[in-house]
Amino acid sequence: MAIGFLLLPWVTAQGVPAPGGKIALPGPAGRALSFACLFVAFGAYFTWLWSGGRGTLPMRTWRLVLATAGGGTLDARRAGVRYLAWWIGPACAVIAYLALRTGGHDRWAVALLALNYAWGLIDRDRQFLHDRLAGTRLLRGQAV
Repeated sequence: MAIGFLLLPWVTAQGVPAPGGKIALPGPAGRALSFACLFVAFGAYFTWLWSGGRGTLPMRTWRLVLATAGGGTLDARRAGVRYLAWWIGPACAVIAYLALRTGGHDRWAVALLALNYAWGLIDRDRQFLHDRLAGTRLLRGQAV
């Protein structure tokens, strides 16, 4: 939320009035700036929490530990790779949306958002795609 407030002057400065003129929507440059800043901030947040034996609040609540495939503690590089690999599904969905919107089939692009998670149904070790690519594993029942 703090990042959103900090970006507010730059994002709304290029705003485009909505129909009826009630709300100023950010222009393409403002949306790109907002996305880039949030992408970096979330990347730093998750990389820090996933590395060094730390965990997010839900991971601690459900007693989940993120570890390397061999059971070791993640370093920042591997946690960053996991974060970037998580974006495969959303990136595929955006690309499919851009390709399919001219033919009116853009609604099918949303199915690609499930790619990272549906992968766990076909993976032999029941790992998500981003965990498989990053060489990480979620473990249950660990004391945190």
